[in-house]
Amino acid sequence: MASCESFGNNHLITGIIATHDNGLIAATDKEGIFLSQDAGLTWKNISPPTFNNQYPQDMNYTKSGKLLLAGPNGMFISVDNGASWKTSISGLPQNTPYYRPVELSNGDLYVASLDSTYKSSDGGTTGLPKKMILKALF
Repeated sequence: MASCESFGNNHLITGIIATHDNGLIAATDKEGIFLSQDAGLTWKNISPPTFNNQYPQDMNYTKSGKLLLAGPNGMFISVDNGASWKTSISGLPQNTPYYRPVELSNGDLYVASLDSTYKSSDGGTTGLPKKMILKALF
């Protein structure tokens, strides 16, 4: 198994997920998002260019093969294991942490902030403009 130094020094791994082709994607608190295609022996930085080493709040690898990355300024989407990214921030408040990015089987995307949930019905192409307040169940 790769040592922590594979990602650099002085960091925290905040999450790790598996891809459909047996790859691993790891998020770190200071150095970005990394992909391993060899069970963790080597790692490649696949951070979105505009991510600027933001703290990745959450990530998800969907059944359709999308990598969803939620950060403090919106959501980033990759359909090729991080080789390229699109940003879905249109309509989202900035300087707000986002969590739990998910995709439904119909392609709708959802991402949550601390007090709201946002929806995109076009796969994130035009951002996530619909704010939905979820009512407590208790």
